[in-house]
Amino acid sequence: MPMAHFEATTQAKYWLFTSGQVEEMRKNNNQEASKRLKERIDNEEIEPLTLEEEAKLRRIYEIGIQKNAEKLGLPEAAQATAVTLFKRYFLRTSVMEADLSTIAITSLYLASKIEEYYIPFKEFAAVVETTLSVDQLLFFEMEIMQRLDFHISCYHPYLSFSALWFLLEKSWWNMEARNDLVDKKKLYSFARSLIHNSLLTDLMFFLSPGQIALGILSFAFSRFHISFPLDLCLTLESERNRENVAEEVDWLSLWEQSITELKQEISTCGGLYSWNIPTGEETKQLLKKLSLCIDPRVDPKSAEYLEMMKKREDDKEMKRLEKNRAFSERRKREFAMITGIGEDASQVSETKLEENVEHIRAEDLSKKTEEMEEIEQSTLLDKDDMKKKRRRE
Repeated sequence: MPMAHFEATTQAKYWLFTSGQVEEMRKNNNQEASKRLKERIDNEEIEPLTLEEEAKLRRIYEIGIQKNAEKLGLPEAAQATAVTLFKRYFLRTSVMEADLSTIAITSLYLASKIEEYYIPFKEFAAVVETTLSVDQLLFFEMEIMQRLDFHISCYHPYLSFSALWFLLEKSWWNMEARNDLVDKKKLYSFARSLIHNSLLTDLMFFLSPGQIALGILSFAFSRFHISFPLDLCLTLESERNRENVAEEVDWLSLWEQSITELKQEISTCGGLYSWNIPTGEETKQLLKKLSLCIDPRVDPKSAEYLEMMKKREDDKEMKRLEKNRAFSERRKREFAMITGIGEDASQVSETKLEENVEHIRAEDLSKKTEEMEEIEQSTLLDKDDMKKKRRRE
């Protein structure tokens, strides 16, 4: 892909570092986790994991991701994205403060969605043999995305490798009878396997996908004792920023520098086809030590985690019920005010009724008073008439 495209990606902006920066981040993560471990457990016999032990544990689970991806039949891009998400997550987190198995499985599940190769949960869970539920996977998906600041787009060397190989097929192989010099299928297979294996190194944090692809091809050619035709790369658009390169000679020197850097990183990362992978017994010892160091609140199988999740679910349910109750009360008031039907409307009606009754009572009292006055006045008139009649008699 063109550099203009890759330069604009979050991978280029936020996930390319120097080897010193990566080492410093991991060192800080380990120190912080070790400090919290000692605060959590007052036991001098429990030693925190070393940086080397953390690296070996990550490698074990990265290989596990690739194996599970192959079982699921995921394409190369999805496999590479799963490993990349896992590596990015643990670039910001110590393995002592996150469950490796959970993050590995969740990275694989999330990668299948990112690369649009979604697998139904039941089928996925059966193949990777996980006890995680759908809700737990969704919870940890959000945990991974938040930890990565939602930088989940991943670019890999496969497309650049295919473009370079196509160029070789088109122009170079047919020159000077080079078909007789090497078995192309073996060279292609070897170079492709190196790209697959490079995902287990830290090269993705140091170089662009194009640099990795070019460097690996050059590396593969040297293994087959063939001089790589670097001048052919001049026909491709540079993955470096061309605005800073005035002449093609400068660009070529930059590619040569990239290859030199890659070979150096290959050496630093322990090689592309031979690693110090822990044996079965060493793996058991590492996992045993990890089980003593890891915060149980991040392990979905621990009682502490289950208790924490239950409390979280209870709190979420209480908030949901409270929200629904408040919403229901608000709707009742609105309905009552509009229709005059409801609890609030009844209270208003009763108040008005009491006021009306008092008014009627007052009117009745006033009428009765007037009637009494009329009766009294009539009585007085009758008495006067009786007196006048007696006098005449």
